[in-house]
Amino acid sequence: MKHLFLFNILIISTQAFGTIRRVNNNPEIALVPGLVYANLSTALADVIDGDTIYLEPSSTSYSASTISKRIVLIGNGYQLESNANTISPISANKLESKITNSFNFASGSSNSIVYGVVFSFSFSIDPSVSGLTFNGCTFSGGINIFGNNNSLVNCQSSMANSVSGSGLNTLIQSSILGMFQLSNAVVDHCYIDNLNSGTNNTFNNCLIEQVNPNLSTTNSIAFCLKIPNGTSVFPQSGINNNIENLSDRTTIFIVADPSSGNSISDKNFMLKSGSPALATGTNGSDMGIFGGNIPYKLSGQPPVPIITNFFISNTGSIQSGLSGSITIQSNN
Repeated sequence: MKHLFLFNILIISTQAFGTIRRVNNNPEIALVPGLVYANLSTALADVIDGDTIYLEPSSTSYSASTISKRIVLIGNGYQLESNANTISPISANKLESKITNSFNFASGSSNSIVYGVVFSFSFSIDPSVSGLTFNGCTFSGGINIFGNNNSLVNCQSSMANSVSGSGLNTLIQSSILGMFQLSNAVVDHCYIDNLNSGTNNTFNNCLIEQVNPNLSTTNSIAFCLKIPNGTSVFPQSGINNNIENLSDRTTIFIVADPSSGNSISDKNFMLKSGSPALATGTNGSDMGIFGGNIPYKLSGQPPVPIITNFFISNTGSIQSGLSGSITIQSNN
């Protein structure tokens, strides 16, 4: 065999249980009915509550429209190639697990967990769905949250699209956000490109680029830094240990403007030495995505062991077999 596809080793996390099903659309993968699929929608039709799906990395994206079961969905993360010199350990396979159509978390999917998946279009969470957790995912389209008590942790969204909806008690932590339009959410240690609308939100330890001058004062903003950008300011200035009226934005991040350009790199949101956001958050924590008790993890790698090196010879015989080696490392 001249080529073996590299995938995350199938050792499940403590939160994953039930039947493990693999989805892999690479042509050399041997399919197994009920266990190994080429098509995500077929796998989703077969799963039952409590199953785990490994959406294995590929140069060809996957397509499906709805999750209606309580499952664990595990992808390979994102921007692994560009972060290869920054992350340790890093998967030997640096391709993404990408879904390229509008996606819906429907009734029945409450308490599902999604790790390391790239959503290339918008997705929505139905009003009946609660307890969803997205960890280490990236979203190129809009995020529409209509259900209650759902969470985004260590995620990255497009600067051009919004996080919106009417869901209550959404928790967003250590994430990179574009336009924010939710209400009744708790947002902690995040970067927000445009705080546009919403009521009764709590923002703590955030770095905020733009603020709508008409933003409701029912929002609580504390231990946050307003990045210099035009004349926009916090609705209530000079309170709650916020940092405002900085004259030089280049002192904050390791690059002058990490949210500019067509391709946003998550490592550019690291704080610069001497940044005013260092140690000025709650209890002396750093503001922004890399502070707090769940600091942002580059590239959204899932917390499962990964293959960091894989080799197999191209030639062999019946007598000698094929020589090879594999290196596996914990990624908690």
